[in-house]
Amino acid sequence: MRNIFVCGAVIALALLTGCARARVTTEIHPDGSWTRTVLLTGSEKKEGSMAPSIDDTFVFPSGPGWKATDGKQQNDITKTFERTVAAGGSLKGDLSVREDTASAKLKLVNEVTVTRVGPRRFEYRETLRWTGAPSKDTGMKPADVADIKALLPKALATDANAHALAERTYALAMPMMFGPGEPLLAISLMHPDLAERRSPAHRHNPAQSAGGAIRQSDAAGGAARTCPQAHR
Repeated sequence: MRNIFVCGAVIALALLTGCARARVTTEIHPDGSWTRTVLLTGSEKKEGSMAPSIDDTFVFPSGPGWKATDGKQQNDITKTFERTVAAGGSLKGDLSVREDTASAKLKLVNEVTVTRVGPRRFEYRETLRWTGAPSKDTGMKPADVADIKALLPKALATDANAHALAERTYALAMPMMFGPGEPLLAISLMHPDLAERRSPAHRHNPAQSAGGAIRQSDAAGGAARTCPQAHR
């Protein structure tokens, strides 16, 4: 039985931590043990720099079993951490993002488990947990609210409805982009063609999907009519 590789590009961190980013790879071995590789990339800590460094952004994995390697990638530095975990084991916090540089509080932590569920079958489960303070700012500018209101019927074009619609869209988009399930954002980086086929825009394109309309000729009267095509 060959080893199984699970690669997660944690793109969410790019939004949360500026230029710092993380890439995590889990290699599952035939005996159920697994090797965890955490690659952190970011700027070096410099005197007088206003930008958060890689040290300011992440809490590095440490403790028994972890091996660390430093590297360089263009203008950034990299830190790679590797550890092999016994079958049935779990890890918590090997990917931890700091709340700020002045305290030890974390705003995001992870937890990962690999469990044997049958012969030659394993369940890989990784959870990212937001532990920071909830955001008080929706991030919507007045121009964004105006754009949404312009698309709504006049009777519904209120600030409250625009904000509610944006919040609902955000809540629905996050699972689609980051999981659970098959996160579209990670798939788009590693398999862009597959991501395009699975995107809602592609599935609901009348020219490409089964939901489009087709024109059929009326055999009796010769008139053309538009009919919905059945979903396959």
